[in-house]
Amino acid sequence: MTGTPLDPGDPREIGPYRLLARLGSGGMGDVFLGRSPGGRRVAIKAVHPHLAADAEFVERFEREVAAARAVGGFCTAAVVDADPGAERPWLATEYIPAPSLKQVVTQHGPLPTAAVEVLAAGIAEALAAIHAAGVVHRDLTPANVLVSENGARVIDFGIARALAHARSLTATGAVIGSPGYMSPEHIADEEVGPPGDLFSLGAVLVFAATGEGPFGTANMAVSMYRSLHEAPRLSGIPEGALRQVIIACLAKEPAQRPSTERILTTLGRVPGQPVAAAEWLPPELTRDEVRVRTPLSRRAVLRVGAGSAGVGLLALGAGWVAARSATLGSTPGSAVPTPGPPGGTLLWKADVGVIDDDELSPPALAGGRLFAGSIDGSVYAVDAVTGKVLWKAPVGGEIRNSPVVHREFVFACTYRVLAAFDTSMGERRWTADAYGHLLGAGGEGGDPPIVVVAGRSERGIVALDASSGRRLWSALDGVDTLLVRSVGIRSGIVTVAARSTLYALSAVTGYQLWRTEIDSMKRAEIAGAAVVALGSYRRGVVAFSLDTGRQLWSFDHHTDSTHVVVAGETLYLSGESDRLYALAADTGEIRWMTRTGSGGAPVAVRQDTLYAVWDNAVHAHSAANGERLWGTAVGRAQSGIRVSGNLLYGCADRYVYAISA
Repeated sequence: MTGTPLDPGDPREIGPYRLLARLGSGGMGDVFLGRSPGGRRVAIKAVHPHLAADAEFVERFEREVAAARAVGGFCTAAVVDADPGAERPWLATEYIPAPSLKQVVTQHGPLPTAAVEVLAAGIAEALAAIHAAGVVHRDLTPANVLVSENGARVIDFGIARALAHARSLTATGAVIGSPGYMSPEHIADEEVGPPGDLFSLGAVLVFAATGEGPFGTANMAVSMYRSLHEAPRLSGIPEGALRQVIIACLAKEPAQRPSTERILTTLGRVPGQPVAAAEWLPPELTRDEVRVRTPLSRRAVLRVGAGSAGVGLLALGAGWVAARSATLGSTPGSAVPTPGPPGGTLLWKADVGVIDDDELSPPALAGGRLFAGSIDGSVYAVDAVTGKVLWKAPVGGEIRNSPVVHREFVFACTYRVLAAFDTSMGERRWTADAYGHLLGAGGEGGDPPIVVVAGRSERGIVALDASSGRRLWSALDGVDTLLVRSVGIRSGIVTVAARSTLYALSAVTGYQLWRTEIDSMKRAEIAGAAVVALGSYRRGVVAFSLDTGRQLWSFDHHTDSTHVVVAGETLYLSGESDRLYALAADTGEIRWMTRTGSGGAPVAVRQDTLYAVWDNAVHAHSAANGERLWGTAVGRAQSGIRVSGNLLYGCADRYVYAISA
């Protein structure tokens, strides 16, 4: 369906936007092309009147929009404006000049394996950002993935959930989702979480690689049956990393599907890795890419239609919206998002009495909630968008260190008990006798979800089943846990930094895989396929292969670094000294160093900006050269920074706070 002039009954303005054309209509509402007072183009989705009259739908719509607005990252199309309280609720989304994956494959055929791998990495990054904001897409299909010259972009995330709960639809038995791409739990009308999106990702990748979904072409009932009971059809996909990812994503059980991080690791990609059209799209799809940068006039938008199949892929760019399907779930927004608050703006503070944590760990984040341990002996859950306290749960004594989150659980430890709570409601799931300090939690794909704690009598470490608290294994019985500096869990491996020895254990059995000595180690952190040990001032920083323990490189400059984070091809060091370092992640070669004030807290990276806490303020630095961009005082800093979408989170003066990125 092409873009068409506005109908006589259509509004001419919605909010501050002047409407230019009608782009389509879907289950939730009508879609219009609009222009802001400053000339920016947006796609405006106006809710159908019968849904606008449903109070339950409007309430859910408002919550989902608020959460979706917190989603950031280059691989998504941002919600830039909305008014859920309007007589006819609406939202505006970022405009992306690119066709959908469905259009690309329909018009040009399946993509090469290398291109599908890049596509998979881009969608995985987008889902990571979406899930970090507490949003589940629920309707990831080829129509909701845009193929741009520099990677995949995911659109229309989060809104399907509000639609799924609208009484006016569920009363009629309407199916919200796309058969062939819906997860088994979605079809069974069970709770759909992030693993459901991973199943849909696997199905989308099969379509991209073969031109057909993993369960063939059939009517709704047959497609649903195949998704529930039959193995996916993967005969057209060669052996290799892509096939491994697809098989893992299409597992029938949600717990067996991989994390987005595991997908990127399997594909050999790192978050934020840049990609250009010529590096991943076939030549026939990029030869006319220059045309994507030429803005179309209103007349051109109305003129371009689905008959443009002979034009190269990216030549469809600025006019692709006119040729798209008329469903609401496949409409983009404007090229330039409406600006939010300036970076460094303090948005809210929640007074929950945050404990002091020696590791300066930022508040844990999951499902759109922040979790912090309080001096009153409770775990608090705070809404990540508004700062509202959602629940508090007493643990049973003085909390020893910051709570840890994994999957649907938040864990906290006192001198007497280790407790697991449900992240959504704060209900206590299980309690175990205290072993000692809570050291970490993790487990991906088919690995068991585990919680690692210090052993009894301060000897060794113990792994517990995260879902039940049952003891799974113990290890390092001869190691004094007072000397354990840090624990990391990734890719089926548990790393333990115990003063002068770095251990790698099997996450399944606790069996020792390798060990290596490093003088006066302060801690070790897993960074991609490496584990980085932060030694004494004299020893410096050493990176080892996570799989084998082989030394990869060392950074011998005298530094008191205590924390490390990897973004793309760069590794950033922060610590007790007044310096920030950027190193090449593969060689340890120094890229830049900048002086700061006193700090020691972990840093965070978002796109091209590095965020660090020093001198009791949050500072933004250029990730390219370390140049300081801005700073915002927060009071007595108690943690480093957690970044999610367009928001930064931390703890100071017993508060949890949010600052705009």
